[in-house]
Amino acid sequence: MAIGAITIPSVQGDLPLTLEAGKSVVFIGANGAGKTRLGVMIESRFQGQAEVHRIAAHRSLQMNTAVQPPSLDRALKQLRYGTAEGGDSRKHGFRWKSKPAIAMLSDFDHLIAALYAEENDVSVKFRQDARANPATPVATTKLDILREIWQELLPHRNLIVEASNVKTAPAGQIYASYNAAEMSDGERVIFYLLGQALLLQSKTILIIDEPELHINKSVLSKLFDKIESSRPDCSIVYITHDVEFAASRHAATKFVIRTYQK
Repeated sequence: MAIGAITIPSVQGDLPLTLEAGKSVVFIGANGAGKTRLGVMIESRFQGQAEVHRIAAHRSLQMNTAVQPPSLDRALKQLRYGTAEGGDSRKHGFRWKSKPAIAMLSDFDHLIAALYAEENDVSVKFRQDARANPATPVATTKLDILREIWQELLPHRNLIVEASNVKTAPAGQIYASYNAAEMSDGERVIFYLLGQALLLQSKTILIIDEPELHINKSVLSKLFDKIESSRPDCSIVYITHDVEFAASRHAATKFVIRTYQK
């Protein structure tokens, strides 16, 4: 099912790009080829016909697990648009600080808040339903799914979700747990990317610039296999200079960028 279609200018004329749910696209090119600006262009051209969520390569890894979540609706708007007011027209100024190609993306707090808010909403609804019908099946939250995938990817580290905090601990050593904000860069990126993907609206185009950053090669391919399989209703665009990563996306349509200039 097609989510949206645009054209990309090239030396051989406009290149049609149609994105479909459950399918991914890889753009690969050398450093300095203009990949990030191409990602900005793709994001802007799809706006208005599809929900687009771009994760920049230049992103902050600071993680604050003490965030107090607002309502789920406000939390998701802050995550997607950079402001609780929401709207595509505000994304450029609030999420990207009017510099979409070079701004430091700093939305880890918004991600944590949205995950907590969704956890709260689902938990409260389950409790209400269970009071009316004790046979109500146990509800699953985005944090539950994130933790399950995390444990598959990183079996040597336990992810512990508490009422208002997230911690990690070496496998079998719960007494040695520590705040998730103290995780390694690689662990934080895995948490961040899984959370971003799980909180997407259906039929969203997810653009990930340099998906390989900070992630060990041994789990890189498995991580994105899990992300793709968990969101078959969305389409993912990868922008990378890593040939090995591009090759790992076996079913993806691939394009080579020699140069892109806006």
